[in-house]
Amino acid sequence: MDGPSAKKITRKELRRPDAFIILTSRLFHLYQHHKPLSIAVAALFIVFSLSLWGWNLYRARQDRLAGQEYSRALVLYRSGKYREAMDALARVSAHRSSLYGRLALLYQANSHIALNEPARAVTALEELLGRERTDPLLRQLGLLTLGSAHEKAGQCKEAAVSFTLALKTEGPFKEEALLGKARCAAEERNLQEALNSYKEYLANYPGSERIHEISLRVKELEGTTRESAEKK
Repeated sequence: MDGPSAKKITRKELRRPDAFIILTSRLFHLYQHHKPLSIAVAALFIVFSLSLWGWNLYRARQDRLAGQEYSRALVLYRSGKYREAMDALARVSAHRSSLYGRLALLYQANSHIALNEPARAVTALEELLGRERTDPLLRQLGLLTLGSAHEKAGQCKEAAVSFTLALKTEGPFKEEALLGKARCAAEERNLQEALNSYKEYLANYPGSERIHEISLRVKELEGTTRESAEKK
């Protein structure tokens, strides 16, 4: 039995419709009043949902096809058949929305470098970097390869810019980028900058297999810069 504090429900309150019934009734009347608009909105929502579903199916299919073509291209690339690989990679790179399309551009560039066509490699890499703006790993690889392509073409000034950008990009290839920057500085006769870069390498990568080689390079550059200073 309820205690003395329990609230008694009056007959008037029992006859009063509850909140759910009131809300449902209002929504129904609102729908009836705006029926043509409601139907149009519903139809638009259905069309949008179907379009989105269709687009996702299309993208999934395109991505699958790109992946299959990409696998075939890699077999050719790893076999040293660079011309044949580039034909397949060109078809993959046409899939602009797919990651495979961007990776294909990177392998196209490497194929051109292997065939001693650095200018064509630069074109492919510039397209890659224009497309890829979010993945730091792919951007760093693109910048590092772009630096190598410029360096192979004898354009060390442009190469140094790419190596520096690769060095500033998060990723596992900072070591290679730093060495590229040092090489290009030495090639451009910026000896102090080259020396600083090699010293930075020794400080940052003490366990590297190239420590002995870089140490000798540092001593050589220190001797050259000392001689230049004495002549002045």
